[in-house]
Amino acid sequence: MKLPLTIKEIEKLSAKSTVTLNGWIRSVRHQKKLSFANVSDGTADIQVLLPPDSHRGLTTGASISVDGTVCQHPRNQSLEIKAESLKLWGECPGENYPMQKKDHGSEHLRDNAHLRVRSRQIASVIRLRDQLSYNFASWFKDFGFMNVQPPIITSSDCEGAGEVFEVRHPTKSEKFFGRDAYLSVSTQLHLEAISSGFSRVYTLSPTFRAEGSQTNRHLAEFWMLEAELSFVEDLETVMQVVENSIKSSVKNLTEHSEGIPSMSVDSDWPRLTYTEAIEILKKRHEDAPFQYIPEWGASLQSEHERYLADTYYGRPLFVTDYPENIKPFYMRVNDDGKTVSCFDLLAPGIGELAGGSLREERLQVLEDKMSTAGLDRETYEWYVDLRRFGSVPHGGFGIGYERLISALSGVSNLRDVVLFPRWAGRCTF
Repeated sequence: MKLPLTIKEIEKLSAKSTVTLNGWIRSVRHQKKLSFANVSDGTADIQVLLPPDSHRGLTTGASISVDGTVCQHPRNQSLEIKAESLKLWGECPGENYPMQKKDHGSEHLRDNAHLRVRSRQIASVIRLRDQLSYNFASWFKDFGFMNVQPPIITSSDCEGAGEVFEVRHPTKSEKFFGRDAYLSVSTQLHLEAISSGFSRVYTLSPTFRAEGSQTNRHLAEFWMLEAELSFVEDLETVMQVVENSIKSSVKNLTEHSEGIPSMSVDSDWPRLTYTEAIEILKKRHEDAPFQYIPEWGASLQSEHERYLADTYYGRPLFVTDYPENIKPFYMRVNDDGKTVSCFDLLAPGIGELAGGSLREERLQVLEDKMSTAGLDRETYEWYVDLRRFGSVPHGGFGIGYERLISALSGVSNLRDVVLFPRWAGRCTF
């Protein structure tokens, strides 16, 4: 099979190689005897020296093919292409093209999400996502995890928070599935079912939450890297999988990522209990009050998480053993009867990056927790069956993929690390 060379592949060739280059013009500049075009195909950019008179009709955004020779720039020794012939595939009217050579603001790029893949910022994010997903897949494969594809349409709300998109037929009043159905907010429950036959599984899947939040940390559609491990009896093992998989995947990145130092991949990530975290936050509150008072039994707010990760530790950390009443029903109750065996991974500049827990594998305890939470037993009966038939101790986690990309890229707004962002009031494309 012979495919057209990408610019990244051309960059590996030696000088004087003859090539055909394909791409889109980022910019064109003219001199008396020569014209130069900066061309990109997403994998990389390269400069093309154009033959006389061939630049006519070439504008930013036009698509071209160039036959030419690889040569070295006389000053900086970078590779460029000396064109011998050129074919214009698609013209691009310069006066109407939204992606001109100048820098554009984030809102302009979001308004033109169908074209912003040609911008350097979004192209870099796409390459980063591609490399990171490959690195994670390699790590999980090396450690015996099976990649699986759980359903996107579900019959239940995994988190029990009610922030779900309901799936309905557009014209018929009767329920398409004969019952309520929703877009998945997490694949966890189904991953648990799969892990009852395959002891280590993971998935990178889209998830959906009908949150009305307009902050830069929330999307209605986003991706989660989730995993489940059977025959695991301690939370530390689950945290080690999270820590080691992230560190390995980040260390092996070749795409430039200015946020990598904040992940402290060469340092241990501290562990502290929720109770210890509250004590740290209370001392800080006495000197410099938070907007929200840190109290045992209340959820940590974003300002609390950022203080712990950005200021107190200055690196990612795990906060474990939260109060049972502020966590979902499926988390395993600790021996104290007040807390659950769970963790949140907090990262500088982001706050919560991942969450996980040991799952409640004891049938009676799970049934009691579901009753207390007021969950419909019929909806979750299949999940309870997993505890009736060969239940084992197990645990798992979910990593917010966009939040990790944000931390690594230095792009703070999650709307700018996905191709076509969706949030409350916005689904243009």
